[in-house]
Amino acid sequence: MMTPMLYNLIYIGPIILVVSVIALPIFYLLYSRASEPKAPLSIPKYVLGAVMLGLVAFIIGTMLGIAAACLPADAGNLCGLVGIFGSGPLVAGLALLAFGYLRTQSARTGTNNSFKGNAP
Repeated sequence: MMTPMLYNLIYIGPIILVVSVIALPIFYLLYSRASEPKAPLSIPKYVLGAVMLGLVAFIIGTMLGIAAACLPADAGNLCGLVGIFGSGPLVAGLALLAFGYLRTQSARTGTNNSFKGNAP
């Protein structure tokens, strides 16, 4: 039997993912309207970065959710659904929100965190 907290992830995860997908264009508009100097970031780069981050976060969240839900000995045969429909979208949505917020903040503060790999 799944714990109630893991069961509630199935309802919360998709909502957070939808909110983050709606918020990403808003974050890009705030990024593009920020004053100079900022790293140039085109729409395809922004979308590609968000999609790649979202996919990686979804996979990691799904693996963690399946591991947590299927760990007890009395877990049913549908325990993996918590990872796919619950923790996967939750982690992906939180990662996308963090991505959009941090890109917007980097444009407002003037730090150059572009995808060019300008590591010291």
